[in-house]
Amino acid sequence: MTRVFVFAGKAMTPTQAGVPRDFLREQQTYLSHLARWRDVLDVGLSRATTLGDNHAKRAIELMQLHRMMLDILVRSCLDPTDMAWDACDGDFLVLVERCLAFAVEHRPTYRHAAFTLNMGVLSALGPAIGKCRNHDIRMRALEIARRMPWREGVWDAEAELYGKLGAVLLEERGRDANGFISAENRWTWMGGDWSKDRGTLAGQYVRCVPGRNGEPVVTWLELSLDAWPDICRDISCSVDHTVGCEVLEQNN
Repeated sequence: MTRVFVFAGKAMTPTQAGVPRDFLREQQTYLSHLARWRDVLDVGLSRATTLGDNHAKRAIELMQLHRMMLDILVRSCLDPTDMAWDACDGDFLVLVERCLAFAVEHRPTYRHAAFTLNMGVLSALGPAIGKCRNHDIRMRALEIARRMPWREGVWDAEAELYGKLGAVLLEERGRDANGFISAENRWTWMGGDWSKDRGTLAGQYVRCVPGRNGEPVVTWLELSLDAWPDICRDISCSVDHTVGCEVLEQNN
């Protein structure tokens, strides 16, 4: 996982025209390893299920979620226009629904006190929120993340979600009449300034496609931290993306 994140970080930081051959070779290496891990984890899950080892079953199911996320990341990260992610809608859908099923089955007993230092469901959902441009799948992932009853890791997951929400808002507002988001309307969150006094986040976003002279195109968007932005209402979407997610907020 660490090596893939380092590779993806380098790949998504353009330094020259075109994709270096070294990156293409490294991409194929990681895809090969991830395919082998898929088979290994499938066998391990079958064995744990047969033995009734629920602890091992939970661990392997979480590893499967991360493997799926990493596979999508490796396949898509070399495209500087961010368009390659569109070919992964089917995989994103499976990943998001499996994340929901896992979260429902394994949610902690104490909703407000639970905390884990491990990377869990939220980290697996990240690319579905930031890079999946299928509106229904993306909104589904956001709804699961919003209702997650526990924190993961030592970072502020809620603050990170708010940062990603700015990019989602920019992109959703940029859909054309056919519902398509062009490369010129795709954005990545780069950071921002949190104001506790005002209760706002001023997020900085860079467009995936640079300007005519190759310079980065940057914009800022201010979000209120007091209320979760209603993205569907903002773009007049009437679909209910919350079905099945309500249980995450219920006490055991």
